[in-house]
Amino acid sequence: REEGRLVLRIPQSFARHRLERRRADLEAVCARLFGRPTRVELAAPADADAAGAASASADEAVRRRRRDALAHPSVNAVLEIFGGEVVEIRPHGSRGDGGATR
Repeated sequence: REEGRLVLRIPQSFARHRLERRRADLEAVCARLFGRPTRVELAAPADADAAGAASASADEAVRRRRRDALAHPSVNAVLEIFGGEVVEIRPHGSRGDGGATR
């Protein structure tokens, strides 16, 4: 926040666009709150590009893990024997219970 200016960094583009449409209302509220006209700027976080790259990398890791699991000979043998199909692949410990099977 600077004199007469407020910058809001909002990571979700959907939320940013919704606020953009209501910018005049937001600036009116800020003017009442700060006691003077306040220009509001809506921006993505500075690290949004890095977050997008990390997300793409994580998505690629999930695809690779799924491809590797479906190509594993033991998995294919079990699917063939039981006539099943793979519905979901989760990394060990992703259920929040330490990965223990019950």
